Amino acid sequence: MKAVLRGLRDYNVNSYTVTLKSNEKKYCVVTISAKDYYTLQSESELMLIVDGMEIFTGVINKINFDYQNNKYTITLDELAYKLAIDYDLLKKGESFDITYTSTTSDIILSEILANTAFTVGYVPSQTIPELKGDKLNRYEWLRLLADNCVCGLDADGKYTTIADNIVSEQTACDVWTVGNEIFIGVNGCTRSNKSSHTWNKKTCDITNAIIDIPEIEVNVHPVQKVIVIGKDGVTGEASVGTSPTIVITDDSCADAAACEKRAKVELSKQNKLASLTINVDPDLFYSKAIELGCHVTINEPAFIAGTYEIIEMEITQDKCSITLDKPKKRLETILDDLKRRVNLIERWR
Repeated sequence: MKAVLRGLRDYNVNSYTVTLKSNEKKYCVVTISAKDYYTLQSESELMLIVDGMEIFTGVINKINFDYQNNKYTITLDELAYKLAIDYDLLKKGESFDITYTSTTSDIILSEILANTAFTVGYVPSQTIPELKGDKLNRYEWLRLLADNCVCGLDADGKYTTIADNIVSEQTACDVWTVGNEIFIGVNGCTRSNKSSHTWNKKTCDITNAIIDIPEIEVNVHPVQKVIVIGKDGVTGEASVGTSPTIVITDDSCADAAACEKRAKVELSKQNKLASLTINVDPDLFYSKAIELGCHVTINEPAFIAGTYEIIEMEITQDKCSITLDKPKKRLETILDDLKRRVNLIERWR
């Protein structure tokens, strides 16, 4: 595979690693010859192109010099990170300490992007009860807003960003950029039109593309109860048992209902598999058959058969590692059964 960084000119790439994580900053680490340093200082954004296909576009955040090998390692952050490095901190009047109360998400995003090169691609039509920040850059505000916009499944089993239509699997939205448009929504989806609030998850069967399964980590003592302490000491909880119990403080939860909602989300996360990472054929990524947030189906091996969501990807020239979440109950039942058998064996030793 031939890889280049494209900016004001093309830079030949020695190696690269693209790291994509749901609800976190996406970035790419690239190594090139050290002779190109002075030209790099003039670059504002760079595009990683592999065999003629765009893989990642970002802004330079860091350059490390490897004297012994005469090369530079460049860290590119996702394009939206320009909001942190090219523009002033967000402020109202003369204050950087800002609180939005019962404000719609589109108004907040418009203020974040005001007087920048970015425009609104999509943002859920939701009223945010409270959003507070002090001396935050615009990228931090963008991430904070996305964390407070919700998505989940509606009664028809489709993903929606209409808060009142969510009946299960509620979680925070993510951020991505297309050109100069900022999107806050559901990863790994398509929509019927640009204004639609219903999202259809892409699905791919990866059974025959699995190369290796490094490890499966299981929570031996999963959390049974979550208590959330919100603003002014208000509390809410969710449980499937009594212990172990964890307590979380979240000042963004203004009432008992918000605390309970946060507790349910956290309890759901705690009771999933701690980790399921698989190495798959890189062609799945390069052909765009899979992407961050999409669903994948596994039929074999039987002990991990099920449908999952990709929550993390790491891509290099010859490797694609994906981390999966939200397994079907069948997998958790099988692993619970295996643990019971191990306990029986230990008891009879």
